[in-house]
Amino acid sequence: MKISIVMADRKDLHLVELFKGYKEIELEVLLLNNHVGLPASLFDYPIKLFDPVDDMPQYFRGLSNQLKHCDIVVVVDPHYRSSFQSLSAACKLNKPLILLQTIDSCPFIDETSEDFRTTMQLMRAADFIFATNERVREYLLTEGVQTEKISVTHPEVSEQLRFDSRLRTKFRRYVQLDMNTTLLFTHSNHTERIASLLRALRFFLRRKPTQCKHIKLMIASEEDTDGLKYLASDLGIGSQLMFINQDTRPFFHDLCSAMDIAVDLDSMVQGWMSPWLREAAACDVLPILGSSGDSDYLENFGIVASDGSYLGLSEALEEAVGLFKYQGREAGKIAGQVRRHQGQKSHRELFLNVMSQVMKGYGMESRNVQVDYESQRILVEQNLSLGHRDSVLDGLSLMMSLAGQDFIKKSEAYRIKGDAHLRWGAVELAMEAYDIAVQLNDRNWEAYLGLGKVSLRSHTEEDALMFFKKVLAYKPNQAEALAGVGTVHRMLGMAEDSLYWFHRALCLDMTNEKLLFKLTQAALECEEWEEPIHILESMRDSFGERQCLVMALGRLYLNAGKIEEGKEMVARALESASLDKT
Repeated sequence: MKISIVMADRKDLHLVELFKGYKEIELEVLLLNNHVGLPASLFDYPIKLFDPVDDMPQYFRGLSNQLKHCDIVVVVDPHYRSSFQSLSAACKLNKPLILLQTIDSCPFIDETSEDFRTTMQLMRAADFIFATNERVREYLLTEGVQTEKISVTHPEVSEQLRFDSRLRTKFRRYVQLDMNTTLLFTHSNHTERIASLLRALRFFLRRKPTQCKHIKLMIASEEDTDGLKYLASDLGIGSQLMFINQDTRPFFHDLCSAMDIAVDLDSMVQGWMSPWLREAAACDVLPILGSSGDSDYLENFGIVASDGSYLGLSEALEEAVGLFKYQGREAGKIAGQVRRHQGQKSHRELFLNVMSQVMKGYGMESRNVQVDYESQRILVEQNLSLGHRDSVLDGLSLMMSLAGQDFIKKSEAYRIKGDAHLRWGAVELAMEAYDIAVQLNDRNWEAYLGLGKVSLRSHTEEDALMFFKKVLAYKPNQAEALAGVGTVHRMLGMAEDSLYWFHRALCLDMTNEKLLFKLTQAALECEEWEEPIHILESMRDSFGERQCLVMALGRLYLNAGKIEEGKEMVARALESASLDKT
């Protein structure tokens, strides 16, 4: 099977990783030639360059002839005029068409024009669309694309992108940067976001001058940075900045090995992780990103900025620099999480499922690509997370069929059915599905977890406690079950016990703000003060000075007779709350 991927901009080449690694697939990338050298060492697939036509911007001369020889056409961002050309060619040639959408708007095309209307029509006629984030998916839905034709997915990172000490030394020597300097890096074309980071750095420098003595910030941007340089000078931090006003792709592996902390400013606004940050994390760089910027992708290994303001950024910088100075570059930990995420192969299996369906629709033999239970399960759970009710119910029917007489698989299907009913408020149906799941497989801990949640909703505390304890018998460190036990104890008025369980859960799920709030409330309900104070102080070291945490700690200090410390904490919490409002 030959797949041709058409893209207008070389910055999107990282997206090709999504389609690599299949022995039965021959891959080809068709790219508009912008006469900028490509880092061939990073790409192990053929790239065919099309020279631009002077009087026809973004036009691929001879594209139709090139597409005649492929089996499936993949188009990156169909709203670009070059992609519109390839969309038209694919439809005329009756080729299966898959879109890879990264943007949630229509740049370069007037929405009142015929081009726009035709592009919308072609998008809706596509066989499948991979959206790179949730916002793009929502945009496609508003444009009339059918729900079942869209899936949110992330491209994988090249296996060649790993930390290399030789490249670190080479790059730092080239830019005359001391090996002991902590190098912060950011890439953004939005000057106002970079300006917030500069103010955050100055604020951090004034608060922790000794800690910031050996820190440099490198800024990569394709936009004019003269205004930022003037601002840095006015702030008195010009000597700690370095600027790169060029495309970093040709030497990005060197750069990732040289940097220590990466700040993804765009993720704090756009709601998803920038592709370059994922690649930096694969080289063990400590990332700072927005709270909704795919932070779960890195689990506990990323520093989450509360917002993109200079105060939020300053707190994140302080936490990241402190963590880096304490533990250094922990070899393999952050990169290992990136590799584990890829090792789940969810994108691969979803891709195989899509290819199979697309080829069947065009009467092609699927050869080695088949719909199997596992790929269907992934598709159903993804639709469930997105709230696609009809797609989930249809997918569950196929899952049951594919499971056959395999009780383990059937148990899993019923567990997912229970999750779906619980999500949409059908508590009795959820209980029934979970019961069948544990009857088919009495070791299905996820079904027991669902039964615990249902019991909590039904206010049957003893049953909930029993089910959560069963989960912990199979998965002792399952954070949701630990939090569930804590919730039951709190409902029964056992504050000290609930504090213990919430603390255990939070140590395993450090990004869970709701769980942190439950912990602080349980602490305030305790009759003794010493242990709650000790736990909240340890949480402050991990979470920083969250408003609910500082306020609870202040109240505990006051209750314990530590009047001055308590007043100071309460004042800081109130100040933080007033800053949040402004």
